[in-house]
Amino acid sequence: MANPNLAVNWERLLALTVSTLPSPEAEAFVRLLDTVKEDQPNGQKPYLGFYRAPAAKGNHHAYEGGLVQHLLEMWDLWGRLKPQLNAPPFVSDERVLKAIILHDLHKAHRTYELARLMQRFGGSAVVGGVLG
Repeated sequence: MANPNLAVNWERLLALTVSTLPSPEAEAFVRLLDTVKEDQPNGQKPYLGFYRAPAAKGNHHAYEGGLVQHLLEMWDLWGRLKPQLNAPPFVSDERVLKAIILHDLHKAHRTYELARLMQRFGGSAVVGGVLG
């Protein structure tokens, strides 16, 4: 079963990036996200892009689109904790959002090889929500 929130979550991540980061950083981060969005081959093997990738193979957010959902939930958590943290001024919303996005950027086109997911969980079946 496909994740019905894929498009909504992706648009929310892009809107959050544009509204939180100053220009031209916002545009650069949107271009970066667009670059890693789609499934891509890495060598001869197809890998999931940022848009469809799970956040993990078996722990949290282990479903199609789980990575973007994970990033959005981290941002929401930051919003709830920020008033209580008394963080120094250099811990800005801009820096936190960049860290949230960049900490899992490596998972696009590297971590989730489609063939391995299909083999591990059987054929073209839905794999923990990740389409094979």
